[in-house]
Amino acid sequence: AYSPFWEYLSSRVAQEVKNPMVAINTFAQLLPRKYDSEEFRDTFSKIVQDEVQRINHVVEVLFQFARDPQLTLQPSNLTDTVQKALDAFTTVLEEKQIKLETHWTDDECNAEVDTIYFTQALHNILQNAVDAMPEGGTLTVATRMDNDTPEVEVTDTGQGIPEEKEDLVFLPFYSTREQGMGLGLTIADRIMKKHQGALKLRRDQGPGSRFALQLPIKGGVHADHPDH
Repeated sequence: AYSPFWEYLSSRVAQEVKNPMVAINTFAQLLPRKYDSEEFRDTFSKIVQDEVQRINHVVEVLFQFARDPQLTLQPSNLTDTVQKALDAFTTVLEEKQIKLETHWTDDECNAEVDTIYFTQALHNILQNAVDAMPEGGTLTVATRMDNDTPEVEVTDTGQGIPEEKEDLVFLPFYSTREQGMGLGLTIADRIMKKHQGALKLRRDQGPGSRFALQLPIKGGVHADHPDH
């Protein structure tokens, strides 16, 4: 059946796949004439690998969006989990000249989480923060207990989200960037809800955006509950 949602999905997928395909096709057409050029072959190899990786990323994001997370919960220390997730961003933070500040709670910040899915949700939030600071800035990550609720807070110093757009950020395909499927926050929000937790956008007076990933206290989630 016709649906504006599927029409929009199709157009976004087509756009994200078409752009790298155009680059690959252009270089492929030039290959017979410029094959003897070592510089061209090196450039061709790099371009093709990069663009195929872009297409593969689109496929992976769509797969994540379509999949219903089935959680395998285990007691976890959030500070340790967050630190491991941050390790994957060390290189990109250096390249983009983004300063990392961390604030770890002295309290016991434990929760029952599916480490793989929670790390994926956190990764999406961190990537969103990095993308918001193309000219560099400060990424602040903190763990804390908020009224007995374990949470991870991620703050960037980017342009922030206009107040009138705040209700849209978790909707599928909403994005302020030209590239990207606009599904990162949607997937992160879904994962947090499957944990019986929440992903909150907090309003700040200063620049940038602040997201909080909130979780139930240890023992507050049951993976076999029919609603999860």
